[in-house]
Amino acid sequence: MTDQSLHSVHFLPRIRLEEGGVVRSVIDLCAALASRGQRVTLLTNDAADAPKEWTGKDNTPAVVTIPPMGMLTRRVDSAVKQALGRASVLHLHTPWEPGNVALARQARRLGLPYIVSVHGMLDDWSMGQSRAKKQIFLALLGTRLLEDAAFVHCTAQAELTQAKEHFPQGRGVVAPLVFDVKPYADLPGVELAASRWPALGNDRPTLLFLSRVHYKKGVERLIDAAAALKKRGCDVDVLIAGPGDKEYLEALNQRVRECDVADRVEFLGSVDGAEKVSLYQAADLFVLPTSQENFGFVFFEALGAGTPVVTTKGVDTWPELESSGGARIVGPDANDFADAIEALLNEPAKLEAMGGQGRAWTLERFGGTRVVDEYITLYQEAADHRRTPERITLTSLRRASRKGGANSSADPFWVSRYFYRRFTIYFTWLCAKMRLSANTVTALSAVAVFAGAVAYGLPSRWAWLAGALLVQMYFILDHVDGEMARYERTVLGRRSGMAGVFYDTACHAGETAVIAVIAMRLFADLNQPWWVMLTLVVALFPGGIDPWQRYAEAVLAHGERTAADGKVVLESRFFEKSSLSLSAGGETKHWRKMLGLVSQTVGFPGYFVTLLFCTILDLAPALSIYIAEQHIPYLYLWLLSRACLKAAAGVKSTLVYGRRLRHLG
Repeated sequence: MTDQSLHSVHFLPRIRLEEGGVVRSVIDLCAALASRGQRVTLLTNDAADAPKEWTGKDNTPAVVTIPPMGMLTRRVDSAVKQALGRASVLHLHTPWEPGNVALARQARRLGLPYIVSVHGMLDDWSMGQSRAKKQIFLALLGTRLLEDAAFVHCTAQAELTQAKEHFPQGRGVVAPLVFDVKPYADLPGVELAASRWPALGNDRPTLLFLSRVHYKKGVERLIDAAAALKKRGCDVDVLIAGPGDKEYLEALNQRVRECDVADRVEFLGSVDGAEKVSLYQAADLFVLPTSQENFGFVFFEALGAGTPVVTTKGVDTWPELESSGGARIVGPDANDFADAIEALLNEPAKLEAMGGQGRAWTLERFGGTRVVDEYITLYQEAADHRRTPERITLTSLRRASRKGGANSSADPFWVSRYFYRRFTIYFTWLCAKMRLSANTVTALSAVAVFAGAVAYGLPSRWAWLAGALLVQMYFILDHVDGEMARYERTVLGRRSGMAGVFYDTACHAGETAVIAVIAMRLFADLNQPWWVMLTLVVALFPGGIDPWQRYAEAVLAHGERTAADGKVVLESRFFEKSSLSLSAGGETKHWRKMLGLVSQTVGFPGYFVTLLFCTILDLAPALSIYIAEQHIPYLYLWLLSRACLKAAAGVKSTLVYGRRLRHLG
């Protein structure tokens, strides 16, 4: 495929310029690609600020407005199907948009390569905001979205370094955003801005802040720096341009008054067009004390206008800005800014030289077609590796996803090998067809087991039956997530690492919740007998050691696979044969085979089946058991057996590990 036949489809839900740099970058990229003769289609839910002349003709992009899509949207609009069916590559912008998940799913069905631009949203600072919600999204859907992409696009190496941990198996690539230098090639002069803002006409130096007025931009630090400069006798004017929330602007005005710089700080509101370029020209320094910024168009706009920049390492492009010769990178504190500003203002010749160097660098770096050609090359490489649409069959899935191959020969548990895995493969096939990740299946199993625990807490015994069925569904999905993980590893070449094992182990904590709720329910229904609570205590400790013991085994098994260090192998042997659920198939002596069958029937994993049977038996009063005129529910017998086995396993682990630790020490 030659680049002349490339057709890129872009998606951004809202084309509204007040939302900031991402919208601007998408508009500029689409326009630049179309000007180079590329076919470009922009999909959006809201085309409010899309250029009206974009009709898809005369080297302009086509704009297609589509209905909103959610993460679970399966059927996409006909216009989407038509656009993707003709596309060479799909370009998704930002990682958090729900519609990206649906479009990526559709692209995989078509074998269409896609690229995700993360626009700084995986930076450390950004990930620290609403972190739990973002981590859940990444675990369930986001990591797969990124790792299945042909490329994850970052605008700077500093951004890729921070973002890479969130898609360890993915392919990251660095390319700057397209920046239109035409408004800066022939500058309008300072008179246009001076005629509107009289403060520019006095003899005091002017510091310009031009960006969205948001707390992450560090406006407070700029105000504090202005106050510090005033105390030092370095009198400056500060112009703050950009839209902002009304309440936040009021808080900033209050801070200005408290710092006694109300006569030196002015809020201008939104500024654009030629007035914006003139305002850059009129300022002595452009100052943005931001906590986090991705590409930062405003920096290159200031440099293009010949105005030096002072900012922080919170900007992903700070190495590029520094290398331009027109920027000073300082610490995040207000005093750091005050020091840098004072030093630069005291050296007018150096300040002028920095402005000239920054302008020359910007016009050379972003002028011509150099940057847009990088994107065309990127799209070409993605299109050249177009994948065949996935075709999943039960036969291939059995071979790829089961322990030991199609017949589950490596599965040590007979209940799983001869019963559950006979039908869980159909659930796995459905999940693979629906493009659900192993971690998503784990999350669904967690919902099932905790819902089952809640059902057992209700007084109705029919609710108990619902709880038993939910716990069965949990155990089925517990098989499925393992099969999905093996399918992803062997067929898709994607590894979840230890994150998936951790989520799976945390999910197993739901089993403890089921045990605890059943015990509390029996304690209430049987007039609070002491022996029920004693059984619960035994089940929880030392039985509670069991799930995390298995996690420790998995951690070291992972280490043995991924490290050549002999110590890792030694430590992994430390955890061998720690379970009381003996492998019936793996034993050679008949008595150990029988013991294995019994332990797996009463213990793990057979106790999921016996839980269902005991719950059903408790629904039939005629089958009730009485000892010394005390009604003994079948669920209590199940609880007692679980408590004994869990406690014995915990004690064995403690003794065996203690002995091995002494040996290793």
